[in-house]
Amino acid sequence: MRTTNHVAALLFVYLSWTSACQSRIKNSPVLEFRPLPKESDSTLVWIQGRSEELYQHWIDSLTHFLEPYFSIGGWGSSDHKCSDEPPPKGSVCAVKVRDFWPCSPENRFGYDRGEPCIFLRLGDIPKGWRPELYNSSNVPKEMPDFLKNLVREEEQKGKHSKVWVSCDGDYPADKEYIGPVTYYPGPAFPAYHFHAADNTEFLNPLVAVKFERASRGVIINVVCTAWATNIPRDAKEKLGTLNFELSID
Repeated sequence: MRTTNHVAALLFVYLSWTSACQSRIKNSPVLEFRPLPKESDSTLVWIQGRSEELYQHWIDSLTHFLEPYFSIGGWGSSDHKCSDEPPPKGSVCAVKVRDFWPCSPENRFGYDRGEPCIFLRLGDIPKGWRPELYNSSNVPKEMPDFLKNLVREEEQKGKHSKVWVSCDGDYPADKEYIGPVTYYPGPAFPAYHFHAADNTEFLNPLVAVKFERASRGVIINVVCTAWATNIPRDAKEKLGTLNFELSID
């Protein structure tokens, strides 16, 4: 009887844990990257030299991905030019694709020079989800120092308007290989965009991550993280983080 009760108790704990994990996944957006490799089961962005035919896939993939964001004047097809405030009811925020420069088609997204741009976005946004933002009193200790400083700067301006994002090497060797990383237009998604996420015209805000001088001839394991209090971070469950590999010949 005691054994049966013990098994039942373990089963209850396991089912409760599974249910909680499923709930977290269902109620949280997913951090995604582009461009994707041709192979559906791969996460390796491999730049095989400077020959155009060897990196053209990445250019074409990103150009196609960004098509909905381009329009006359460099704004996305969304209709309201937001600035730290949610869009009016029935509208969505425009996305200024010019702010991604030099991560642009004209610059080949840096792939011709071995300085690739990777675009990040929050996808699979649950209906009604709104980001809950960090301030200087509750930033997690594992948040990178440069983001902690930006959170404090925002607070001094009286603002809490960003879902922060960071990318780094996953392991110690990767941290050495990855080199300088630059974010365009900055290391954050504007939080006010997501107030219109249920609108069918909504375009997910983007962050372009440029790898300036990554080491050549090695595979670099990259981990990127989205930072908001209601975006759980669990690498195994792929919550709040994403992993991909970068290799530049």
